[in-house]
Amino acid sequence: MVSSKFITANDIGPSAAWVLICGPTCIGKTHFRNIHKFYKTSPGMSEFKGVPKSVWEEPAVDHHNLVTTSNFKHWPPGWFSKNSIIRKRAIILGAPYFIWKKRVKERRRKCPQRSIGHLDSVMANFTDGEHAQTFKENYIKYIRELDEYNIPYIFVDNRNDYPILDESNFLIMLSQSQAGHAYWHRNEFNVYQRKIK
Repeated sequence: MVSSKFITANDIGPSAAWVLICGPTCIGKTHFRNIHKFYKTSPGMSEFKGVPKSVWEEPAVDHHNLVTTSNFKHWPPGWFSKNSIIRKRAIILGAPYFIWKKRVKERRRKCPQRSIGHLDSVMANFTDGEHAQTFKENYIKYIRELDEYNIPYIFVDNRNDYPILDESNFLIMLSQSQAGHAYWHRNEFNVYQRKIK
């Protein structure tokens, strides 16, 4: 499970952490959100009346969910004002490229017809060889964007018990081959939580 030191789940109300769950299509953001009991937000919800859309649009990280650690259904009406401070944190979810490809194919097999075109276009951009490098480079773009906005983040291997990795091991993990998959789980890696700025 995700470290409570990074995101204090005990905070309640609008002062609770707002969390960007970042990762490409089919990496498992919705499952991760549900299993960790986060609450997905949307600018169209009545609970967020008056909240600027920039809260959801900045940073412009592709494929992210903005969630809260507190159930906003219980927040007081009219909680947002010009003095409100929204504290954002980010969780960057990843899995090896070969696993991600399997997840995309599995979703395509089960998804409604209207979603097939989108998933086909995703896979057209990521086939084999050098495209594994492109997969990793997209994560580096997430990191740069979050750094630009001074949003603290952690790296989470979105498999098994969701270990938190340091940046170096996370990027290595993304390029891991199928042959190295078992080796990775037989060996312990030093993990740490990125220091909150």
